[in-house]
Amino acid sequence: MQKKDSAKNDESPKVISVLLQIGDWKTLVPDERRRLLIAIALNHCVNNNDLNIVGYLITSSEVYLLLRNKSVDYKEIMVHFNEFLIIEIARYLKTPDFNAQISEKRILFSSHELYNENLKKLITGRKAEIDFYTPQLLRLQNTIKYNIYCSAIDYSGGKSAVILSINNSELKI
Repeated sequence: MQKKDSAKNDESPKVISVLLQIGDWKTLVPDERRRLLIAIALNHCVNNNDLNIVGYLITSSEVYLLLRNKSVDYKEIMVHFNEFLIIEIARYLKTPDFNAQISEKRILFSSHELYNENLKKLITGRKAEIDFYTPQLLRLQNTIKYNIYCSAIDYSGGKSAVILSINNSELKI
């Protein structure tokens, strides 16, 4: 799904790059369902909390996000994201116990800044170019190429699982 950003503004908001490492709950939910639940929670935040996603990649153990927001605090949105995801996981597991366990800890992910510039380029449909061959870059390109939970699909003209705010002319990472 894709959401076009129609507002043009000279002061383009900064892109926030985030790496979320999935916590211990990943052992409770199968990989494909886990990715789907994360995509559902991200779409909920896009539709209800003014989250603007310009790039993402959801793998079995990590979520890479490029976010762009003018007026909404990133941390506040992550709280909404976590709360909604807790509800979805509890619904999937059909147990209120999960809701209570996670609510006590409030930790679904460990959050870090995303520094991998090649990954940022690839998930926003740009080429990652370096002067020499590296197996890491090839592995990264293949991960993105064959992952259905990745925004590169949107940048190549398709529709991915998460709603994006795409305006290539203003995207500054």
